Amino acid sequence: MPYPKREVTREVLLEMIKPGQIYAPYNLGRKLRAQSVDVKRVLFALVDEGKLATIRPHKTLCFILKGSVHMRKRPAPKQVIDPATIAQPRTYAVLTGEMTGYFAEINRRAELAMMARPR
Repeated sequence: MPYPKREVTREVLLEMIKPGQIYAPYNLGRKLRAQSVDVKRVLFALVDEGKLATIRPHKTLCFILKGSVHMRKRPAPKQVIDPATIAQPRTYAVLTGEMTGYFAEINRRAELAMMARPR
């Protein structure tokens, strides 16, 4: 148990939350060893007081200190493609005429299925 059990209060939560970081209620609850419902109740009270703001980076509602900006990681720049390595022209397969061996394979599979079939 990495974190000691602490009571969920406004002071404790404001002490834990750092500027620019986003926090999900379940993570704060895990650190405090409390239920996320209790943590959410205090977090929403802090939002009503104007000390925290809500943010939704994904599906989960998260909280951030009011006035602080969450810095997202910049995506890696796209690699430049050398024009000499671009794909070759499409090769077309001839799909007309008789397909050699196709019907023989189908018949073999059908015979095998009939052999394995219970009587």
